[in-house]
Amino acid sequence: MAASNGSGDPDFPVDPASSVDPAFPVDASGDGDVVGPSGDPGTAAVVLPPTVRIRAIALAAAALNAAPPDQVPAGLRAVRRFTPSKQVRLGGAAIALALESDEAFRALVADHLTAAEPELVTALSEGSVPPAGSPVELAAIAYLARTPSWTQLIRGAEREAAEAAAAGDVSELQRLKNELAHLRTSSRDEAARLRVELAETRTELDETRRRLRSAEAAGSRTAAELAAARDAANKVADAAAAASAQTAREAEAEQRRLRQRLSEAETALTSARRSARESRGADTVRLRVLLDTVLSATAGLRRELDLPLVVERPADTVATTAEVVANDPLAAVFAARGQRRDDPALVDAVLAAPGLHLLVDGYNVTKTGYPDTTLEAQRKRLLTGLGALAARFPGAEFTCVFDGTAATTRPTGVPVPRGVRVLFSAVGELADELLIRLVRSEPEGRPVAVVTNDGEIVTSVVAAGARTLPSEALLARLDRA
Repeated sequence: MAASNGSGDPDFPVDPASSVDPAFPVDASGDGDVVGPSGDPGTAAVVLPPTVRIRAIALAAAALNAAPPDQVPAGLRAVRRFTPSKQVRLGGAAIALALESDEAFRALVADHLTAAEPELVTALSEGSVPPAGSPVELAAIAYLARTPSWTQLIRGAEREAAEAAAAGDVSELQRLKNELAHLRTSSRDEAARLRVELAETRTELDETRRRLRSAEAAGSRTAAELAAARDAANKVADAAAAASAQTAREAEAEQRRLRQRLSEAETALTSARRSARESRGADTVRLRVLLDTVLSATAGLRRELDLPLVVERPADTVATTAEVVANDPLAAVFAARGQRRDDPALVDAVLAAPGLHLLVDGYNVTKTGYPDTTLEAQRKRLLTGLGALAARFPGAEFTCVFDGTAATTRPTGVPVPRGVRVLFSAVGELADELLIRLVRSEPEGRPVAVVTNDGEIVTSVVAAGARTLPSEALLARLDRA
């Protein structure tokens, strides 16, 4: 007969709660009758104590695991697949039911015990009980092997369990008495400690009250001192206000005196100016007579010596446009009307000037045209374009100046195209300073043009006699190339 869990599955064990039922009646004769302690049918049933029942189920589970698959009852096949701990906990009810209802399974368990413990089973069958054996173990083996004295062994195990429980109750009672005595002692100690703490707390409270009274007295004194200080401050403020009013009145009187003095000084100045004009008028007449005399003498001397009349006027010192163009070849280029300064054609016109020296502010141009690339890529792109211009205008001199401190380390191995000079400013020097020094080093009269958008550089190089081109004009010319 297989156990059922209420779902209709005959191979699944019953609810594990059923495995801890108090006991189940046993059949001593094997014919299905419930027997009493003497082995006579019909007497009171023998109930297995919980400890004996659990041990008997564990021994039966071990026999179930060792049995051949074809000898395992159908109701215990699912239980056999459990782990040993789950077989006792979850399949205990099914194993107990099989022990009571399946004689073949009980015989299988008995054979397994006889093979595992032959001497112990033989001794129990002969009525000899080992004195050193555990009553629970002996009762479980005797029950499973159905030895002649198995009911007596079960009764003995039950009596020993009852005696152990009684002894446990006595020891528990003694433990509770000891704990009660300990608690009484602890409560007396705690009460004494609390009384001491209460006395200390009262002493601290008295001291705190004394300090509080002292603090209140000190506060009253402080309040009186504060009121006195306020009165003194009010007196000082009143004195300061009176002094301020007196000072204001004195300042107003001094201001009136100064205004009167100023009026008197203006009157004296007017009189002095009038006297000076009258005196200067007499001096002017005398100087005019002296100058006419000198001019007359000079004219007579020129006639005596027959000297030519040479007179140079201020306008004669101003150069004509032709002279300016002759001295500066770039003047005509920049004076042309209708030409924008960012026109790439302006770069060609400047480069066509004979003997031109074109100076380029490198990073100013590159960061205007392509600032998103690396410094190395900027230098390479600019120098490549300048190399193409140098090949197209061989008569011009090209110099590109970079700031040597713009990078983390000074660039090395920069490829230089033919016809282009590449310079880096020294450590501690800006490219602006190097450009200005290059412009000032050129001889007077040589056409020099600087490509930059830096306002300071433009001002400095123009003052040194050079022309400037915006960076956009050179970028547009390089893009066109």
